[in-house]
Amino acid sequence: MKVIRYAIGVGDAFQLGSEGRRELEAMASKPVSDYVFSVTNFNFLSELLKQLEEKIFAIEGEGDVETSFEMELASAGLSAHLTDGNILLGAAGAYEWRGTVIYQTRGATVVGKTTPTPMSLSDKDGYLGYSVTTVQHGGRKHVVSGAPRWQHEGSVFLFDIPRTSKQITVKQRLTSFQLGSYFGAEVCDVDLQGDGDTDLLLVSAPLFHTHGDEGRVYIYTPLRDGSWMFSGKILEGDSREIWSRFGSALAELADLDGDGLREVAVGAPHEGDHSGAVYIFRGRRDGLETTPIQRISSSTAGPSFKLFGRSLHGKLDQTGDGLPDVAIGTQGSAVLLRSRPVVNIKATMTFSPEKIPLVESRCSSTADANSNIIQMKICFEATAVNFKPRSRFISFSYVVELESKRRTPRATLTGGVSRREEFLKNVLYKHCLTQQVALNCKEKDVVNPIIITVEFFLPKKVNTPGGDPQFIMNYLLGQRITQKLNFEKDCGDDNVCIPDLSLTARPTIDTLILGHDQVLSMNFTVRNKGEDSFFTVLHIVYPSLFYFKETDDGIKCGIPEKDTTKELVNLKCDVNYPVFKKSIKFSFKIQFEVGVIKYYLSSIAIQANVSSDDELPKTLFNNNANAVVRVLYTINTVLKGNVQSHVSLNRTEKNDQVLWFYFKVDNQGQPVKNLSLEITIPCAFKGQNFLTFDQPQLSHSISCKTKQLEAPGKSQAAGPWDATNTASQSWKCHITSLKRMELAQVTLKGNLIVTTLTRLNLEKVKMKSEAHLRYDTSMFKQVSKEMAQYNNLILPTDFIFLEMTNYIPIMVGTSVGGLLLLLIITAILYKVGFFNRNYKAKMAGESDVGNTDDVVSTTQSSANLPQSGQ
Repeated sequence: MKVIRYAIGVGDAFQLGSEGRRELEAMASKPVSDYVFSVTNFNFLSELLKQLEEKIFAIEGEGDVETSFEMELASAGLSAHLTDGNILLGAAGAYEWRGTVIYQTRGATVVGKTTPTPMSLSDKDGYLGYSVTTVQHGGRKHVVSGAPRWQHEGSVFLFDIPRTSKQITVKQRLTSFQLGSYFGAEVCDVDLQGDGDTDLLLVSAPLFHTHGDEGRVYIYTPLRDGSWMFSGKILEGDSREIWSRFGSALAELADLDGDGLREVAVGAPHEGDHSGAVYIFRGRRDGLETTPIQRISSSTAGPSFKLFGRSLHGKLDQTGDGLPDVAIGTQGSAVLLRSRPVVNIKATMTFSPEKIPLVESRCSSTADANSNIIQMKICFEATAVNFKPRSRFISFSYVVELESKRRTPRATLTGGVSRREEFLKNVLYKHCLTQQVALNCKEKDVVNPIIITVEFFLPKKVNTPGGDPQFIMNYLLGQRITQKLNFEKDCGDDNVCIPDLSLTARPTIDTLILGHDQVLSMNFTVRNKGEDSFFTVLHIVYPSLFYFKETDDGIKCGIPEKDTTKELVNLKCDVNYPVFKKSIKFSFKIQFEVGVIKYYLSSIAIQANVSSDDELPKTLFNNNANAVVRVLYTINTVLKGNVQSHVSLNRTEKNDQVLWFYFKVDNQGQPVKNLSLEITIPCAFKGQNFLTFDQPQLSHSISCKTKQLEAPGKSQAAGPWDATNTASQSWKCHITSLKRMELAQVTLKGNLIVTTLTRLNLEKVKMKSEAHLRYDTSMFKQVSKEMAQYNNLILPTDFIFLEMTNYIPIMVGTSVGGLLLLLIITAILYKVGFFNRNYKAKMAGESDVGNTDDVVSTTQSSANLPQSGQ
C-alpha cells in the first residue's frame, strides 16, 4: 500500500498559475489533477472527507483488516543496533505507531509483529522500537526495545530475535516508575569486563520530572533465569539543572582510565538552556559509580553548540593514538573528543631517624644543632596506564605541608616554613628528593605524631611529545599521601605504655575561716608505678565559692567550668604534660581564692581524680582522692547601747518619767545569721516595781520574748541597793540574719514610777542595765580580740534624790529686815542734819551777784503769783 498525499488550498491564493498553486502541486501525489483541490470555503472539506473515507480507510466492522496502516509510516531506522553482523532496526511508527522491530540479514529482512499479549493491538501509539539493543547473559540472548509511550507511561520489552517467525513473543516487560516520564526512550547494554556477557542494562526516562524535566537512568542487573531486575540504583545529572532531559542518549564507552572496565556516557542535551552536557560514569566490578567522574559541557567543545549530547558513541579510536575517542552529536553537527592518556603517580616518604627522639636537653645552649633535624626523603614514581609513553620524562608539581590542621605547627621545613610548593620539570618517571624537618625544641606535645602531607598534580597546560593529549592522573590512586612522624616511646617491646597512677590530696589547714582566710591551698601528690603516662590529667571538683588562683610549675590548668545546677566547678589540669615518666613521684600545690559568701557550709569537700590514656581498669582504685575542710565564718559585730546616765528625782514629785533604752547590733563584717541578744534591766527593789516597760520596738529581723526575773534571794528586808534584793526584766531576742553593714535595733520605753523610788527613801541609786550578744560557735568565730569585747554591754544609770526647801519665810524675813535697816539709816542721817544744809541759799546768792536782770525778772514774776491763802 502506497501513501497518497492530498493538497488542499482554501481561499483565492491558490488559483491556477499562482505561486500558492504551484506549492500545492509540489506536495501532492501524481497526477496533481486528482490530488490538488482549491476551494473558496471550508464546506467543501466535509464532502472531501467523505470521499477519502470511501477510498482509503476501511470501515470498522467490514472485512478482516486489522489496521489501516502497517509499515507505511514505520520510521524504520529510528533506532538501530548491530548484533552478530546483522542489523536490528526499530520501527516505532509501524502498525499505527504501535511499533515493531526489523531484523535484517544479508539474505532476508524479517519484520516482527507483536502477539496480542501483553502488547494488545488496541494499544496504539506505544512506539515500540523507539530504542533497541540486545542483551546476552547465561547463554541467552534477547532483543530489548523501548516503547516510551506505551499506555502513557512507557515500558521496555525483552523478546527473542525474530529470525524466521514474524511473531514477537514478549519474554519480560520492564515497567515505568512515573507516568509521562518517557521510560524506554533509550536502552543500553553494558559489558563492563568485555567478556561477551551483558552485566548491566540501562533504561532512560528523560522526561522524569521532580521540578521540571530532569530525567534519570535506571540500572538493571541480570538474574540466573535470564530475566532482569531493577538494582535500586539510578544515574542523575546536576540537580540544579531541572530541564536537562538527562538520559536522552546512552552509550557504552571503551575503557578510558585503564582499569580494565568500561565506562558509560549519558547525554543531557537540554542542560544549560539547551546547550547540553555529557556525563561520564566510571565502571566498577560490581556496577557503575553513581557519581559522575567527569561532566563535559558544550562550552568545552565550542560556544555555539546546541543540544550537545543528543547522541553518543565511544568505542572506536578515530585518531590512531591507541586511545578510544568519544563522538557526541549536537544540533546539525558532531564533535569528536579524544580521551587522555592516564598516568599513575605514587609517592612515598621515609624519615631518618624513623622516630623523633625524646631528648630533654635538645633545647639547651650546648645541644647539637642537628639534634632537632629529621631528614625526610620523598620519592615519586610515574607509570603509564593506557598508553606507551614516547619520552622518559614527565613534569608535575608537588606540595609538602606539615600539620596543616594546627594553628602553630610543631615542626617546620628548611627556611622556617611549614608549606613548600615546587614544580618538577622534565624529571625521570622515578624521582626522589630530600627535605629537612626542623622540630621546635620547646614543644610540649611529644605524644601525637607530626602529620606530614604531600600532594602532587599535573600542570594544566604543558607541551607533550608529538602533540599527544595532555596526561591526566588516575584519580583512583589519589593525589596526596599523608604520613605520621612518630615520637619515641619508652613503652617496652610492645610499644604500648601502661601507666599505674595514684593520687593523694591534703589541705594545708584543717579549718577554713571564711572572711579571714583568703586562700585555701591543697597539696597533691601523683605517683606513677607503671610505664610512661601520656596526657596525665588531674580533674578537680570544688564548690563555686572558690576561685582557682595559681599552681606550681609542672602543672597547667585550663579554664574552670562551672556547673550552675550543683554550684560546683570543674577544673582540669595537665600534670607533667605531655609525658609523666615512670617511677616518678610529683608533688605540687594548687591554691584557691575565697570568693563572696553566698551560702553557708559546715564543711567543703574537694574531689580529685588523676587519669591518663592507657591505664588499665584494675589499677584505677587509687586514682581518686577526697579532702574535707571544716568551715567557720568570721563574725565582726558590735553591740551598742544608749540610756540616760543621770536622772534627778524630787521626792515630792508624783508624776512618772519616761526612760528610753536603745540597743543596736551593727554587723561590720561578712553576713551572719542566728544571733541571740539578751537584755536585762532592773525593774523592782524590795518587791516594789519602780520601772515598767511597753512592748519593745524592733527592727525587721528581730523577734523578742520578755521574762520577769526575781531577785536572787527574794529578800524583802531593808538594806542597800544590790543584786540580792533587786528584781529585773529580761528580753531574749533572736536575730535571723544581718547583711554586711546592716543594723538590728531594739528600743525599750521604760516608765519610771517616781513615787515608788521616793517611798524607798534612798539617797542615790546606781542601776546597771546589761546586754549580751551570742552567736553559734560551731558556725562563727570572732577572730579579732578587740571586737570580742563589744559583745557585752553595761549601761549605768544614776538616780539622784533632791531635798526641797520652803523659801517664802526666808524671803519675807529678808524683806522686813532690809526695810528696818533702811529706816535706821534714814534717822541717823536726819539727826546729823544731812537734810538741813544751806545749799539752796548758796546757790541763790551766787545768782544775785552775777545776774541782776534775772533777779528783778524773777522777783517781778514772783510778785504776780497768787499768795497762799488768798
